Amino acid sequence: MSHGGGGLGGIAEALQRRRLCELCTGGVPELPRRAGGFCEAPAVHLSGGPVFWSLDDPAHRQPHARDHQVSDIDWLLSEAARLPGPARRQLCAAAALCGASAGHAAQRLAGDWEVALDLLLALPDAGPAGQWPQVPLQLHQLLGRGRDEDVFRCGAKFPASLEGIWPSLEQAVRGGFALDCTHLPPAAGLRLRGCALEALQKGHLSADVSMLLELPSSGLDLLDAADFLLRAADVAARLASLELWSRLLSQLKATAPGERRSAFARFSDGVFLGALWQDDASEDVEALREGLWSLAQNWQLTPERPTLLEAAQQKLQGDWREVEVALWLFAKYAKRRPAGELRPAVQAAVMILEKLRGASGYEMLLESACELLAAAPCKEALPLLLARPSPAPTPSRTSAPKVLKALRACAACHGVDEGLAQQLQHRALEGEVELVPAAAQLTQDVRSLAQQWARLCAEASPAQLPPRARALVSCMIRPELCQLWWRDCQQLLAYLPPEDQVHYACRVADFASVSGPLLGPACEIWQAVWPRAEGDEDMVAALEQLVQASARSSTVAKQPLLQLAQSLEVHASGWAPQVVSAALGAVEASVAPCGANAWPLTAELVPVYGHVIRCAASISSCQPVPALSLIGALASDPSSALGQELRQQLLGQEPAVRLLMSKAEPGRVTERIAAALGL
Repeated sequence: MSHGGGGLGGIAEALQRRRLCELCTGGVPELPRRAGGFCEAPAVHLSGGPVFWSLDDPAHRQPHARDHQVSDIDWLLSEAARLPGPARRQLCAAAALCGASAGHAAQRLAGDWEVALDLLLALPDAGPAGQWPQVPLQLHQLLGRGRDEDVFRCGAKFPASLEGIWPSLEQAVRGGFALDCTHLPPAAGLRLRGCALEALQKGHLSADVSMLLELPSSGLDLLDAADFLLRAADVAARLASLELWSRLLSQLKATAPGERRSAFARFSDGVFLGALWQDDASEDVEALREGLWSLAQNWQLTPERPTLLEAAQQKLQGDWREVEVALWLFAKYAKRRPAGELRPAVQAAVMILEKLRGASGYEMLLESACELLAAAPCKEALPLLLARPSPAPTPSRTSAPKVLKALRACAACHGVDEGLAQQLQHRALEGEVELVPAAAQLTQDVRSLAQQWARLCAEASPAQLPPRARALVSCMIRPELCQLWWRDCQQLLAYLPPEDQVHYACRVADFASVSGPLLGPACEIWQAVWPRAEGDEDMVAALEQLVQASARSSTVAKQPLLQLAQSLEVHASGWAPQVVSAALGAVEASVAPCGANAWPLTAELVPVYGHVIRCAASISSCQPVPALSLIGALASDPSSALGQELRQQLLGQEPAVRLLMSKAEPGRVTERIAAALGL
């Protein structure tokens, strides 16, 4: 470190600078930073001499507070008073690191309001009451001096000093000013909530949504804001509503049933406006729809378990854009609902295909209709799908993949007209590779078709492999075919789109559940596909099938379950609630029931169960986790040696078990499990 000046005075000043440097860096005296000025580097120029000190230096350390530092802090703040804004704020930040000593120094700065304000803003969070002194400034006297926003932040950090600036603060929040509300008492939060709502209605989105999320809330306080944003014309506003609805829903679970029903009615109405498609914002709308679907699934975890199906059915008679949203929702619900509930929507989808025959446009309406028909196929749709020309892609998307997926599903329906079957087979064999999946469902000699595509794959160049690989895998519609060609298909997986990989893995798992020789291949295929489809609900359901088919007599599903357990630890906090629930169900399927002989798979996975319980408790901090059934299965057998090992795994994770049980719905089952574990 260099210094200016000479003689005894210069030496004394240099020593004081060295002490100051040690004070602010924890004993590292040499932190030189040569720079041309404050704008060129994050450095502070002290006393006009060539001494530079950087807060960004990696040698920077938290100082130790000592009484003799007071004079050093005062000297540092007196230097700050002589410097322009950026340098002054950095010196105040250095002084603030000295903790309580700096807090008391603020009381001696009433005469220099800018240094006092910068120091107060730089102090760490106030912590326990009384740790910091009272603010030595009359904040209302500082308004209009060019630093109003800093004055507001200081008031929010030290709420006792807010008196006198409330009208100006409320006006600023109404204008979209974002304030850190973490230190505000509930009464002050209530006062600002109304201002934030007004700001939202004026279009100030991000700032005021973040404020509403920070303010204390009873859930219903957010309902008006969440509803308003979900119905907004701007997609960004609708996206902002997702956070509010999520926060609101997490708190509504503890409110009265009538309040939940009222809130769900508003959510249900808002979804059909919020999910409306916009070609000029397709990616944002897709993200919005995924968020809305996640919220719809979370609503089903409340005691009333409401769905959007009734509202969707009413919208089938409305404007075509609302019909499209309704079909999208029916397609989402299709996997878990009986066919009778879906029939009106399926009929509407067939009618839409009829009306759109030969028509252009309405791309999203066609896509949603085909998504529903892929999930709930009917033979009446097959001729309409076959009659559609290959759609030309639009700048934003193409419906071709959805049409082909619906075609494949509808071709598998019982009772398809023989003439249609022959037409489809002929077109597939003539080279329309995209029709092979549907043709394989109808052809009598699918083995010959598979042999043809296996030969073509062997002869293919790398550029030709993707479509031919899809064609071969599409022919695997019977267990004996999967057994013959599973190794070839496994080697071709990398050439398939992720959704085709998942479809194939799930199909083989389905066959393996009734065909023992396929259990090993199915588990290998699942392991190969999972890293590319982690968190896919169908993949988790397929694994549960494999576990149920093998756990009693084999450990073949051990490695897939270990992969699933690892994913629970690393990624599951971002999964949808129903996927987490399905994953816990797959793990539970491996647990031998009380009174049964020890299952090989259960014995192999004993250490894994404790790991899964710990992961479930961690995930429960951000979403509901229905782990009670798994805990009950692990605790159900106190008599056998294996059952006692399983109980020890639970007791070894006692804090996690207690947390999960505290979040479960109270009842006899919960009480019995707690009693069995001695909790």
